[in-house]
Amino acid sequence: MKVNCLQALFISRHYQDSRLSSVVLFRTLSIFVFSFSLLLSVLAYSESNEEKVKMTEDQLDKVTSEIQSLQKQLSKDKSSQKSEQASLKKIEKDLSSLYKQSKQLKKEQADVKKKIDALKKEEQALDKKNQEQQRALKQDLQSIYKLGRQEKIKLLLNQENPEELARLLKYYDYYSEARLARIVEFQNTIKEINNKRLAIETELEALKEIDLKIEKEAKSLEKKQSDRSELLEDINASIKNNDQKLKNLKEDQSRLSKLLSSLKGIWADIPSKLAHVPINKQKGKLPFPVKGGKVTHSFGTQRAEGLLKWNGWFIEAPINENVTAIHDGRIVFSDWIRGYGLLIIVDHSDGYLSLYGHNASLYKEVGDWIQTGEVLGTVGNSGGQYNAGLYFELRKDGDPINPKNWLQR
Repeated sequence: MKVNCLQALFISRHYQDSRLSSVVLFRTLSIFVFSFSLLLSVLAYSESNEEKVKMTEDQLDKVTSEIQSLQKQLSKDKSSQKSEQASLKKIEKDLSSLYKQSKQLKKEQADVKKKIDALKKEEQALDKKNQEQQRALKQDLQSIYKLGRQEKIKLLLNQENPEELARLLKYYDYYSEARLARIVEFQNTIKEINNKRLAIETELEALKEIDLKIEKEAKSLEKKQSDRSELLEDINASIKNNDQKLKNLKEDQSRLSKLLSSLKGIWADIPSKLAHVPINKQKGKLPFPVKGGKVTHSFGTQRAEGLLKWNGWFIEAPINENVTAIHDGRIVFSDWIRGYGLLIIVDHSDGYLSLYGHNASLYKEVGDWIQTGEVLGTVGNSGGQYNAGLYFELRKDGDPINPKNWLQR
């Protein structure tokens, strides 16, 4: 009977162990299948993501190529190829480069002056430290003189109390070490002062070179501005009547409209890098594009003796004042165009564009992402203008809209 019970128990345990092994095997296989499937999914996603990145890069190259092609077509425009306009374009682009170089040199000049000021302050601090060290060393010399220049041997001979002798010897060692440390520190301070003075001399030489470059740039600017003034006189002399002036203005507006039409939706398939609020949600809150500017020609007002209307604002402002973006976006055009001079156009998505014309210089290039308030260029009079100012337009789906309803004043 006992044998039968033991056999039954053995069979039961064996059955349970087999069942447990099957469960473990099943779970192991399940985990392996799940992990393998997950790995395949990750690999597939990675390949898909790489394809998307490559596709975006290809799109960017294609768009940039299209814009460059468009700029070349504009350059070949017959009216832009007239000798006076071609010369004006060259002079104003040269002036733009000179303005940029001049600004960079002035920044370097300011940086060097700041560095020199900092070095001089450090030199003054070291001089003060040096004077304090001199006073301390003078006191040391006076103390030595008062002690009659006692040497250690004199201390040994003059003291009968061993404890007092040990204390004096210890004090003497501390005093000697401190005096030696002050002498070493004094010498190091003198070295630091000499190094600072050498550094100041080096920076002063660099400043001198920068000053000479600025002077040279100023002469080049003056010469270019003189050439531009003479050229503008020739251009205005060639415009015989108001009809020709009106014709030129119409051609300029038509050229701009053609450009904007070509640029429409050019970045539509390129994902944005900016997590910005849509421009239409900022209506009435957008910042003014140039600090301290004054609107002298408003949207919709008459021009060319009432035969044309202003599609934007002309904002008078000091030359070389910063021109800033009214909202986040991407540069779709940055070049010279007849009638508007050095022009930069920003695509704000959803069909909205902002235009900034007559700049003295441009700091952004096609494809650049920009944020609200970022500097795009500087105020100028390019495009054949006499007065410095910014021409500003805001457009929706190619049509000009009144900036007054969008910008803060």
